[in-house]
Amino acid sequence: MLALCTAVLVVAALYFARSIFAPFAFALFMMAIVWPAQKTLQNRLPQFVALIFTLIASVAVIIAFASMVAWAFSAVAEWVISHAPRFQELYLEWTHWLEEHDILVIAPLSEHFDAMWFMRLFQTLAGHINKTVGFALLVFVFMMLALLETGDLQQCPHCHDPLVEARVLRRLAGCA
Repeated sequence: MLALCTAVLVVAALYFARSIFAPFAFALFMMAIVWPAQKTLQNRLPQFVALIFTLIASVAVIIAFASMVAWAFSAVAEWVISHAPRFQELYLEWTHWLEEHDILVIAPLSEHFDAMWFMRLFQTLAGHINKTVGFALLVFVFMMLALLETGDLQQCPHCHDPLVEARVLRRLAGCA
């Protein structure tokens, strides 16, 4: 019964703290990717300079991917704009055919597509962009802090002690 209550409380805590745990998990993933470069640079340069180079390289890669996504969206938008007359022609043909068969579609469509609909659309898009930028900044801060701490973790005298490792493994096996 205690284990069930604990599990429910842990799941509830994870649910309510998801705005922190999601960027933290992504930052750990990013750190696992860039840490070998950080370690290599740190062997030749001071830790802070290596961190700056690693973060600049990470930001450059993220900007490159974001640029590719933006380019893809702009290519799709350009295609849609260039084919707009054809879409208008198809729309007129279909509405004419539907009206000949006593199916009215213009009135219901005009009720849904108004100025408020476009405002809600742009508000929703702005909200999603805001959340994405906030997520990215939080990931960046977590990754920077984690990369700063990797040097301290490697210098810990107990981290590479076989007796400590064996004791931790025994306790973990006892929990399972």
